[in-house]
Amino acid sequence: MIKNLQTLFFGIILFFVSLPIEATHIRAGEITVQRVNCQSKTFIIYITGYVDLSGGQVTFGGGELDFGDGSEPIEHIRTDSRVEIILDEVDIGNDIKITRFKVEHTYSGNGIYFIGYQEPNRNAGIVNMDNSVETPFYIETMVRIDGTLGCNMFLPEMLVPPIDFGCTGVAFYHNPGAFDRDGDSLAFEFVTPRKAKNTPVDNYRVMNDPEFGGFEEGTTNVPAGLTINPLTGDLVWNSPGIQGEYNVAFIVKEYRRLQGEYFLIGSVVRDMQIIVDNCDNNRPRLDLPDDICVEAGDNVNFDVFATDEDGDDVKIEVFSVVLYFPDSPATFSPDPAVFQPQPGTLNFDWNTTCDQVREQPYLVTFKVTDQPDQGVPLVEFGTVNIIVVAPAPQNLQSTVNANRTIDLTW
Repeated sequence: MIKNLQTLFFGIILFFVSLPIEATHIRAGEITVQRVNCQSKTFIIYITGYVDLSGGQVTFGGGELDFGDGSEPIEHIRTDSRVEIILDEVDIGNDIKITRFKVEHTYSGNGIYFIGYQEPNRNAGIVNMDNSVETPFYIETMVRIDGTLGCNMFLPEMLVPPIDFGCTGVAFYHNPGAFDRDGDSLAFEFVTPRKAKNTPVDNYRVMNDPEFGGFEEGTTNVPAGLTINPLTGDLVWNSPGIQGEYNVAFIVKEYRRLQGEYFLIGSVVRDMQIIVDNCDNNRPRLDLPDDICVEAGDNVNFDVFATDEDGDDVKIEVFSVVLYFPDSPATFSPDPAVFQPQPGTLNFDWNTTCDQVREQPYLVTFKVTDQPDQGVPLVEFGTVNIIVVAPAPQNLQSTVNANRTIDLTW
């Protein structure tokens, strides 16, 4: 149903590597998984990592991958012959490079498996945990193999790389652009970053802890807030109080609805750092339409607007699985996204089809980035939910039978 999504991930969810000069500078990462087919228990596992190059180049991939089934782990994924490097040292902007590894693994039977990847040394100086440079980086994904819950071909995947900066006193936004190709329900929540399986990092404090100051943007007495929308994944830290590098992690849970009951069938953790600077910049703003419910076959067309208080140019981007359908994908203009004088405009257009009917809404995530003359650019995210429902029956007729049943024809 979806066109060339593997190519999409090569271009958007990339991955990073280089040579060690100083300490490791792992900025973020996640593990995504897809099943080869429903007849086997073989899975393709992708390990994606992002590296901060500001402190010197590093090599990502020197860590251990545990498949969660008691089999022998891969001790060094970069040098192991079973592992393929899909993307290596791809520059994605903001002084960040990304790398992606791929490996196949076959499980012996049904069960719940936690796939974990651990590599020594996060970025140094993370303010909301102790001794971060000596703290291993750890990410984890859960796979559930259970024939009674159907075939789960794909776990949640993420379209938006974690590359953005924050400013003190200005709300910080992030959205992973997560989606599930099988159409299962997704839910988002914060988790404590870990340094090993079932082991949290030392003395972790949430980013809006009073220790770090911070007030709600535009106020001097409302404490800073930190939220993640459980349905859309919009993460808002309103707002950072002091300069520094912070760590946050969240989980994307995948639920399948069967006979009115929801079952957890998979999950993916993204662990990421946010660099906050003292800067004189106001974030850009998005103006989005309300959520949309459309009958299959109808057209969805709307404009998204972006403004910037400082008068900076703005760039509007869109992330969604609906852009990659093989038949009747959504389109947007300008494509590719470009910086434009504010107020900026992006047009979204989608001719829906009956093949795209499903119970869950399609998440369409928009991102605006400003372009200040100096200092770091700031962003804002927003999400529009689009539900595609089946067309109403035409020429509906009913017949009442002698046994008190009714036949409907159309």
